[in-house]
Amino acid sequence: MNTKKYIGITIGPIYKTLSMARKTREMWGASYIFSYLMRTIIEHLVDEKKGNIEPDCIIIPSSHFIKEKKYHHGAGLYPDRLIFRSQNGDFEKVKKIVSEVLSNLGQSIGTHIKKDIEQVKNYIANYFQVYFLEKEIEGGKNPVIELSPYLDTLELQQKFIPEDDSRCLAEFLDKVNHSFMFNDAFKHPDTAEMHMERFKSIIEISAAELKKIDENRFNKIINEYNDREKKGIDDDEGFIITELKKIPGIKEKKLFKTCHKYIAIVQADGDRIGDALKQIGNDEDKLKNFSEKLTQFAHNAAGKIAKYGGTPVYVGGDDLLFFAPVINGESLLFEEENRKISTVFSLIDALDSKFKKIFKDASLSFGLSISYYKFPLNEALEQARDLLLKQAKHCTDEKGNEIKNALAFRVLKHSGAAFGATFNKDSEIYIGFRKLLATFLSGDEKYLNSVIHTLQLHRGIFKHIGQDKKRVENFLENSFDEEIHEDYKPFLENTANLIFTVYSESQPGENEERKFARIYAILRTMHFLKRKDNE
Repeated sequence: MNTKKYIGITIGPIYKTLSMARKTREMWGASYIFSYLMRTIIEHLVDEKKGNIEPDCIIIPSSHFIKEKKYHHGAGLYPDRLIFRSQNGDFEKVKKIVSEVLSNLGQSIGTHIKKDIEQVKNYIANYFQVYFLEKEIEGGKNPVIELSPYLDTLELQQKFIPEDDSRCLAEFLDKVNHSFMFNDAFKHPDTAEMHMERFKSIIEISAAELKKIDENRFNKIINEYNDREKKGIDDDEGFIITELKKIPGIKEKKLFKTCHKYIAIVQADGDRIGDALKQIGNDEDKLKNFSEKLTQFAHNAAGKIAKYGGTPVYVGGDDLLFFAPVINGESLLFEEENRKISTVFSLIDALDSKFKKIFKDASLSFGLSISYYKFPLNEALEQARDLLLKQAKHCTDEKGNEIKNALAFRVLKHSGAAFGATFNKDSEIYIGFRKLLATFLSGDEKYLNSVIHTLQLHRGIFKHIGQDKKRVENFLENSFDEEIHEDYKPFLENTANLIFTVYSESQPGENEERKFARIYAILRTMHFLKRKDNE
């Protein structure tokens, strides 16, 4: 049987680097540096004078990345793995190119932070883990599937990383604004126009909807904060909050909400991607087409996130990481396939819907961490990752079977209290949550506390009536039967439907506390989304 040789490359340490981040710009830089590194390696490989590898030999990522020049809203688009069909001598070329790329990266970092170049180059060469291997693959086998386990093993071989006494990488991430890497991400490739002067702070992202009230004043406040930060005045962005609340249009109408002080961090990962690759088999053209589809989705996703007011950090096809406002109100609504995008949940739905249209038999699962602006950013990221990998990726149906296309979210309040839930996004429970959210966001929020209090007070009754929709409806109707409650009927009807759905779809044997906790988390989330900051 004919065999072909392939080289696989993997780079790291990704999560170790991300864990350094204290600011949004640092987290973006800690992620983008890997995309930048992989892209540079590929550019050297296809360069006629260096690697002279045909772009068509590249299986993942799509070789179209190399040819196109588009603005991607600052998102890192290159994955941490590269697989290409190799020829004799290519392995030695990779060795030489990796060494050169790391040396150049160290040179650029050292120059930007104005530290000893050789010392920085030495540290960068030792810090980044660029592993590669070459393997012959039998003609009938899928090179991506065959090489992946070997690359996984290489990633586990943690090499010794010397102590960074000079803190060169940490300092670079802190000063990443206006660096060579920042310009690479935010300068338009054709016009050379800078789309962003500096990476946005937490409050600048979380309170994005308020910018439309008075854009000039909003920008002036952000600039004042940046000046204060340069002078060493660190008030954890409390200055921005104080000043935003003084803007006449915001102050008079009390438009500043509690959730404007909270940032959403979203991590997503593809489901059944391995199954899709197995179906493709060893057809290189189909594999490259699959990579191209991932590229298309990445472009589309970065645009959606930015349009909503979020900031993409990494969008590598089926692997996403981004910051977003928890809510983006009426002034910034946009529609996507007849779906109003007004909260991070509706943005997630739009991304999910687009992915399913491109990949018929695959889906995305999401981890959504919502935390207070003073909460350590690296811990919030870790929370989003745990929600994705430990909950969403292990979501089960009512029979206990593992399902895909899930969302696990958690709101961690400033007080330390937390609430959240995990949903199968195709379930009636999640559909009920989204309907309830839609009716609530377009109505008056004052009654919600009464609903939450009433349900809490009588929570034991749902054990007996939860699976009888009519009895649940009667209970809510009798509890809220005054004339003032007439306007709340659509919301109460959707609440009754949600309670019935939760108690009907829950797994057999699931305890009553857990069932009610899902309902409570949903109602608390809606209250959180509209709560005025002065309440």
